[in-house]
Amino acid sequence: MSRSTRRLSEVARRLVIPAGIETTGWPAVEFWLKKLGLPFDGWQQGIAKLALGKLSTGVYACTTGGVFLSIPRQVGKTYMLGGLVFALCLLHPGLTVIWTAHRTRTASETYKAMKGMARRRAIAPYVEKTPKNNDEWGLLFTNGSRILFGARENGFGRGFAQVDVLVFDEAQILTDKAMDDMIPAMNASNQPTGGLAIFAGTPPRPTDDSEVFARAREEALSGQATATLWVEFATKKAVDPKTWPAGYVDFEAFEEANPSFPDRTPEASIIRMTKMLSRESLRREGLGIWDEKAVTLLPVSAAAWSAGLVREAPEGPPAYGVKFSPNGLSVAVAAAVLDGNSVHAEVIARLAADDLVLQDMPLAHWLAARFATSVAIVIDGKGGAGALIDQLKDLGVHGPLVVGPTPDQVITAHAQILASINAGTFTHIGQAELNQVVKVATKRPIGTRGGWGWQSIDGTDVVDLDAVTLAAYGARLFPPRKPMRGRVML
Repeated sequence: MSRSTRRLSEVARRLVIPAGIETTGWPAVEFWLKKLGLPFDGWQQGIAKLALGKLSTGVYACTTGGVFLSIPRQVGKTYMLGGLVFALCLLHPGLTVIWTAHRTRTASETYKAMKGMARRRAIAPYVEKTPKNNDEWGLLFTNGSRILFGARENGFGRGFAQVDVLVFDEAQILTDKAMDDMIPAMNASNQPTGGLAIFAGTPPRPTDDSEVFARAREEALSGQATATLWVEFATKKAVDPKTWPAGYVDFEAFEEANPSFPDRTPEASIIRMTKMLSRESLRREGLGIWDEKAVTLLPVSAAAWSAGLVREAPEGPPAYGVKFSPNGLSVAVAAAVLDGNSVHAEVIARLAADDLVLQDMPLAHWLAARFATSVAIVIDGKGGAGALIDQLKDLGVHGPLVVGPTPDQVITAHAQILASINAGTFTHIGQAELNQVVKVATKRPIGTRGGWGWQSIDGTDVVDLDAVTLAAYGARLFPPRKPMRGRVML
């Protein structure tokens, strides 16, 4: 049997279908696809049938939950989605489709592909305007429908009053903030079927802002999502491209992951992709394999973290946090200032554990010099916390304001900072290194009563965030001992 004729259920690695589907808008769309000369393979027909599935009320079953496609490269995604929205535009006069990608380059390439499709002999008579340059990224149809293209990184998609179909390309890089900017426009759709949001992307990297895509997958696979279509293409084999010898390509794995190979996607395309992508990227983007660690939702959303960005620290005496990494190789120093109900924190330095010198001073001396004008010093980490506390004692710095936290205090510190970030009572200045750590920080259990600390989903250390967490804890634990003025974070 040809791969192109196989059903969606036969080629999808994972398939979660929304509840309550009684009819589908596929037959009318199929009519237009045939008229336009845009035939769909069996698996593409299956996606369209389910995406256009309707409840007894006539509303799309996916209107509230969305259509999610976890789909590798070189599968035919753009052709399928392009054909679908072309047909919908001709079927429903006055339809507005917004097609966004994360990157400008991707949006541009997609627009060029759609513009080329619009110039086909069977399609051109229905297109009123096909721009001859790339300054106008839109296709206008003779019946008043339109498809507009743009990049989310440039703010495209905000401000539209009424949108009927939203296509989120590169959906593995999509934050709740971007969704908040765009979804309200779809709520104003006057289509009797309701609006339709389609999300298509590859499995995200640990550093991608993938909260929307990862959450959709987790909810769909756990059975929590009843109004979402989740389609995932991936190899079923236990395969790791990093172990492949030079020039080797596991075509069997690609055939499992890619429903268009080899009928639509030739071997040459697979070989070229294998050469162009890193082995780690090939695992995700070529074979559709999710990093199962990344399935767990990251506790700090990009939207909540971005909401805390400020230009400078408030005035006040700081608390210092010092964290030694579990492997004993690095140390991070941070400071935090209490500002009413909010706390502000910054990373001061990241040091090598075998060279604890900060601003030309041994770390213990640096802390001792600032102890009199600080709120507290909180030091943690088996790699050297005890030794640093002993050095401070030798320098006359000791007492309740020098804290080597207990496990319960560490648990409290982490719960406090996460609650503060989510409540909008934590601020920072957007330091690049700290931003990067927050993107990959997830929870590791501490004890048996639900306590947790930070860990990274990609194996890197998170000492920067740990130090900020300790500093913020110290700032909230102890009130300032004396009024101070000036920015004293450093």
